Amino acid sequence: MQNAINFSNTKIEDINEIIAIAQHGDLKLVYNKQDNFICCSALVKLLEPNKDTERFFKLQSTQAIFNDHINAVTELSYKIELEQANQSKLQLKNKILTDYNSLREELTNVQQQAPNTTVLEKQNFDLQNQIADQNQTIEKLKREIKQKQTQMQILQSDITELQSNIQQNDQQNNILALENHQQTINHLKRELVIKSHQQEELQFSFKSLQNENATLKSKNEDLLQQVLKSQLLVDKVKTKSFQVHELNLKLQTQCKPDQNQIHELQLIKDENAMLRKMLKQNKPQTDPSHTKLEKENILLVQNNAELQQKIKLIQEKLINTENSHAELSAKNTETEEMLRTLTKRNQVLMSISLKK
Repeated sequence: MQNAINFSNTKIEDINEIIAIAQHGDLKLVYNKQDNFICCSALVKLLEPNKDTERFFKLQSTQAIFNDHINAVTELSYKIELEQANQSKLQLKNKILTDYNSLREELTNVQQQAPNTTVLEKQNFDLQNQIADQNQTIEKLKREIKQKQTQMQILQSDITELQSNIQQNDQQNNILALENHQQTINHLKRELVIKSHQQEELQFSFKSLQNENATLKSKNEDLLQQVLKSQLLVDKVKTKSFQVHELNLKLQTQCKPDQNQIHELQLIKDENAMLRKMLKQNKPQTDPSHTKLEKENILLVQNNAELQQKIKLIQEKLINTENSHAELSAKNTETEEMLRTLTKRNQVLMSISLKK
């Protein structure tokens, strides 16, 4: 509203006195009792230069103090919103770091241990526990968001009550509050820079987590290939053992085995010995029931896919947090521009007063 003065903290008798001054100077006024605004097209030019000088400066002081005070209250609201956004970002960062450390520890265990059924069962059990913990964390975050929304409503109510209580403060208290709010604005600017650096660190940590997750997936696939290769060797050894057993039965039923059968039996024994040696070198400490191991590996792959989906959800929350951060920065810039505009307007009014 152009050329508007906010008298929301002015006593009724003071407002009446200002109206009387304006009317005495033939100044056209519109007074809205509900919003406590006085609007005029020319605030100064029709005041009498000598008789109303003291009252004019009183009017100027009242205007500057209360306009700046309303701006300070607005800045306090921005500070509350910024603090809530920062708390949400910190919670997301802690959750991502926890998931990152858990996946890193699981990768270390896989690299240090041989692929055996017991370890895979334990890893599968631990992974399921981690997924359950993450689901609980997500539900906890939802509850906390609802609590923060409730707290925001309470804070908004407190701000409204604060604006109402401001009307009862005297000018000296308003000056002190204005200085405190200006210090708060400077402090918020410094915090904005710090939070920007923290956001960059959080994004770097998230990218590292994605790289670690891809490495873990590759290791899991290599482990599955190694188990399949070992199982093929086991099947081949069983087949050769069965062939040796059949030849032994044939030799036992025949009185005089010929040289060809003896030679064939010796070749099979040599090949069987070589296969056993290869199996001993690459033997996985696993249970003969390979079907169970395959199912567990399939479950691990599915769990990794679910983890990837949760990481995508966390990334979307990060994007929402960045958007909120940008909106708060824009509001802060708009408030600073408003303060500069009010300062220029007060300077123009003061220069007009000095000319009169």
